Amino acid sequence: MKMPAEFAKITPYFTNPLVLIKSGGVIVQSLLRYGAILALLVVLPGLGPEFYKIRGETVPAYRQATQLEPEDAKGWNQLGHSLRRTGKLEEAIAAYRKALEIGEATGDLSMLAAAHGNLGGVYKTRGELEKAEEYYRKALEIFEAMDSKEDIAITYNHLGILNGTRGKLENAEYYSRKALKLNKELDSKKGMANNYANLGTIYKTLGNLEVAEHYSRKAKELNKALGRKAP
Repeated sequence: MKMPAEFAKITPYFTNPLVLIKSGGVIVQSLLRYGAILALLVVLPGLGPEFYKIRGETVPAYRQATQLEPEDAKGWNQLGHSLRRTGKLEEAIAAYRKALEIGEATGDLSMLAAAHGNLGGVYKTRGELEKAEEYYRKALEIFEAMDSKEDIAITYNHLGILNGTRGKLENAEYYSRKALKLNKELDSKKGMANNYANLGTIYKTLGNLEVAEHYSRKAKELNKALGRKAP
């Protein structure tokens, strides 16, 4: 198949159109794709630091991709991720807002939820916790309307951590327990480990060290079974 001419504008940002990413002994082949968006890396869970080093170098490619396909919300969303990884938070916000704008125009609930959640994450990083919670709550509302249980559990977890940071421990426990209940239903051991760790932190802050140790131990047990370091 002949490579579209537009690829010539993208490939200079990579040593090869087929980018090999090595992470923990596993090599993942990431293809430059043509269609809805150009030059997006295939994002797979579990990739380590090597992947994120490469992501930082993809900002120019993602910018080019959004210029070639300016109405593709996924491209703006991916650009936001890359900018956020490199600490360019103001630019990341602008990219996520563009994804949000396109999602609203097209009625794409999945993108609307993702963009709200991503904005919540950026504002949390900036220390604007009240605004972060507003975006997380909006994301949660949309995920609930979609009945996307995994995303609901993840957003509960974000809200639990956020409320803990804000010192609202009762709310933090409420959301962490909601996340834990859902992750048990989903049999998500990784999610459960995160929730147990959060509950351990909450009870440690409350001064209830016995309960804190109980939850921390459960988190460690699950993380060990998963071959995973504590987050």
